[in-house]
Amino acid sequence: MIAFLIMSYGNKFLSECVNSIRTYYPSTLICIVYNDITAVPLFTNDQNIRHSHNTSNSFELGAIWYATKTWTDITKFITLQNSLVLKNKLPEEMVNKDYAPLWTACVTDWSPIINIIEPLIYDTLQFPRNTTWDGICGCCCVVSTDILKKLISDGFDSFCPKNKTDAVASEIILGFLIHEHLGIKEPPLHEYSQGYNNMRKSPWVFKIGGGQGVLPNTSKFHVNLSTLPSFQNSDSKNDIFIQILVFFQKNDEESNNILDSYPLTIDSGNKKINCILGGIRHRLATKRYFPTYFNIEYQQFINREKMLW
Repeated sequence: MIAFLIMSYGNKFLSECVNSIRTYYPSTLICIVYNDITAVPLFTNDQNIRHSHNTSNSFELGAIWYATKTWTDITKFITLQNSLVLKNKLPEEMVNKDYAPLWTACVTDWSPIINIIEPLIYDTLQFPRNTTWDGICGCCCVVSTDILKKLISDGFDSFCPKNKTDAVASEIILGFLIHEHLGIKEPPLHEYSQGYNNMRKSPWVFKIGGGQGVLPNTSKFHVNLSTLPSFQNSDSKNDIFIQILVFFQKNDEESNNILDSYPLTIDSGNKKINCILGGIRHRLATKRYFPTYFNIEYQQFINREKMLW
């Protein structure tokens, strides 16, 4: 039996999500895992909707493990965040697969997260250095429960996100487990750059909200501008970015200091520089874990073949 699995933080967008599914799949089973244990279930009169409260807010990946263990009669889930809505029926050839992601992105899009998550999962999973893979954006995919049960039997359900940073990391982890550990690879339904960043262009699914489960980060990492190369505030972001990136490339101690500050908010007293330093911190994480990818991207920045702004 196939079912939509809605990974919900509460009821803010849930009605829109469920109603969109019912527009195109009027009788397909829907399973809702409420990561917010205080949430009051909706659609209780729909006999084809199952509800369960997760025992803790373990975000998307925790909800997937939980659902797989709770509803053992399901053979395949179509996993959606509660802030996603359908615009059409999903392509039949995709739904018929044992696995197909809605969106994927290269792990280098999440490089800083690895610095935090790797020590937490080291006993269970070790990421290879200098090898990239695709993460599953939002953990949203079509996936056979046989695949999920295999991952559970291998002990990977021991990782359950405990905060928003872990939750973002789970997109990397689920992608690694399916694509690399199990060797199952399928093209995504959407192109990441055209779909996830501008979902309203998608003919199938788009996002109507975000920021759920996020707690404001009030801690800051202070940067003294006098320690950075001199620049004119009127210079373009790309020009300043290159100057500072070259500086950090040549200064390992400074590079490690700013890299290890993640996820603290960078505060230099200059909003423009804060934004630039955020982009640089990301590239320094890529350098640590994926040096070959970094070296290519670094030369693209230096030669102005690639620009962030």
